[in-house]
Amino acid sequence: MEVEAATRLGQSASRQVRRASAWVLALGACLPACGDGAADGRMGPLVEPSSGMTAPPIAGAMNAKATAAGPQQPVAPVRADTAFAIGTREPGPAAELGLDECLSTGTLQATLRPANLLFLIDRSASLNCNLPPITDSASCEAEPKRADPSQPSKWEVVRQAVSTAIAELPPSASAAITYFNNDDRCGVQSLPHVPMGLMEPAQHAALTDSLKAVSPRGGTPIVGGLVLAYKQLNPDQTPNQPFGNRFVVLITDGEEGCAPEETSRLLEQELPKSRQARVITFVVGVPGSEVNRAFLSRLAFAGGAPSTLDCDHGSQDEHVGDCHFDMTRESDLGSGLREALASITQTALGCEFDLPDPEGSPVDYERVNVVYTDIHGEQQLVGQDAQRACDGGANGWQYNEDRSQVLICGDACERVRRAASIRIALGCRSILVQ
Repeated sequence: MEVEAATRLGQSASRQVRRASAWVLALGACLPACGDGAADGRMGPLVEPSSGMTAPPIAGAMNAKATAAGPQQPVAPVRADTAFAIGTREPGPAAELGLDECLSTGTLQATLRPANLLFLIDRSASLNCNLPPITDSASCEAEPKRADPSQPSKWEVVRQAVSTAIAELPPSASAAITYFNNDDRCGVQSLPHVPMGLMEPAQHAALTDSLKAVSPRGGTPIVGGLVLAYKQLNPDQTPNQPFGNRFVVLITDGEEGCAPEETSRLLEQELPKSRQARVITFVVGVPGSEVNRAFLSRLAFAGGAPSTLDCDHGSQDEHVGDCHFDMTRESDLGSGLREALASITQTALGCEFDLPDPEGSPVDYERVNVVYTDIHGEQQLVGQDAQRACDGGANGWQYNEDRSQVLICGDACERVRRAASIRIALGCRSILVQ
């Protein structure tokens, strides 16, 4: 969502002389809700692939670690915001922090990065089966039909959980759906069944109507579906990409049944290319996929969204792996899948925005502060917290790896999202969370 702000430049010659970077980025708007992306404890850091499939933190969207701006000292002990104090003094309004001069010198436009999610959903015949223990996975593969018509099928549970996740996306997000297969055999298609669009009422209706129309049949071409999903989201292959971060959400109940010889190429070539294009892949395995845990874990790890950095993604036992959202262990698939998709979408929505250079002047990274206006009209400060990862307990703001963006982490993200406006002040020494 792009937040409009008027440009008010240079209010006095003396202020202009002080420092060109003493500007303010105003994001005036009522911002949609977000979370910290790890509410259920299962969503871990998003990572970049590298040789040997060991993964350092991602450098842009939703990174696990931030690069600190070097040694910094807080100014006088002051309030960070209503939830935590900096130093030893009692909390107080941002006006007491000595930031008024920074906040009054001018405004520049800033951009909150929206999320674009492509749901890549399995519609193979095995989704017709009842859930275990009514129908176990081996029996389902042998005869993929509903044994008990009075009980829901796997597809009905998946459809309801995805519909709930879509309904909870904010209007600033965009979503699309692609099903695999598309011909009741092993076919896949390059364009989504429902094209990417902002979550306005018409788009929500198109997505939910599409889900209702699905009748599971055919095979499970995971590789083909992912390759074409990456092509759709890669700006080098498909121009005119929507602004923002791009995600694939893969949901499957099985293993690659159409081109198993292509799985190595997917992991070794296609996934690294997708990460270079800054596409992140979330992986969800529902009952039936327990025979494919190792492969799905490799996908989640190489795709940039493992459960933890030390999750098991190298096992030779296809039943072993815990980097993905493994719903095969859930006693209540409906509840577990809704929680998993909520964690995924909240992580994707994030709480980040670009940090532009003010009129080409270099930013002094030790002189950045984040201030928001609360529901009472008071300005509150969000302290800088670079001591922990954004998904590892940080409760404040931090830079992404190349310091081109400001990320707001933890509970601070939720408070900022509820705020009437948020401003980033450049030019006053950063106040740190102690």
